[in-house]
Amino acid sequence: MIMTKNNLTEILFYKYQANGNDFILIEQEYDKNLFLLCNRHMSIGADGILFVEVIDDSINLRVMNADGSEAYNCGNGLRCVARWFFDNNILYSSITIKLSDAYYVAKKNNNKILVTMNQCLVEKYREFEKPNFSYLAVFRADIKNLHLIWIFDHKPDVEKYLKNIEIICKDFLLYNHSFVWMADEQVHSVVFERGVGFTKSCGSAAIASACAWFSLNKESTFQEIEISQPGGKIKVIAIIDKNDKSVFTVTQIGNAKKSFYGFIK
Repeated sequence: MIMTKNNLTEILFYKYQANGNDFILIEQEYDKNLFLLCNRHMSIGADGILFVEVIDDSINLRVMNADGSEAYNCGNGLRCVARWFFDNNILYSSITIKLSDAYYVAKKNNNKILVTMNQCLVEKYREFEKPNFSYLAVFRADIKNLHLIWIFDHKPDVEKYLKNIEIICKDFLLYNHSFVWMADEQVHSVVFERGVGFTKSCGSAAIASACAWFSLNKESTFQEIEISQPGGKIKVIAIIDKNDKSVFTVTQIGNAKKSFYGFIK
């Protein structure tokens, strides 16, 4: 929201985070020149910016990564926007959010936020040279943004492996890269996010990782799992299409919290 005070223009901003994946939220049109606000040394600091416009009973959302590129899906950002809306509209229990060309319904779920994420498409990925590390499988996931999910039978050395993947992987920069493994009966995921780098959490990557895990361990058409990332856990519920096992209809449940708010002059 843009305000004028003593002939000076001020922009009201909020800082929200979901499992440590933090965002600056501004109620205005998309402005690519504001990406410098994400600089953690010279400005507010964030993994990205959420530009929101409330229209009637819905929200238009655009997401900017820390490097100024645009994100076309953002699971944690959707939960943060929903939490911001519910914080300011306490009588509402659900809200529709438009991001890119898709519509998502967010609902209060006790102290968490539930978001219907529509479809995630998953397939085996083979467009890379042989890496210098062992792995179980690699999946390509499309949930309005693109992910490569590397699944291991051990805890991977993510920084070392990522350097190798950057060399061997075709179109490396198109993807968010997730490293997934199981330990102590918990599925873990570490994410290198396009336009950001390694993050505490990435909602769409948690969903993509869950669907890839379901593809590797096919059990039933209804699946539910918690994905543990460095910043916290996200529950993913998926229904597998009976006619096309590569198509998942997914819902995510996770937290989102306001950190603080302020004004940009």
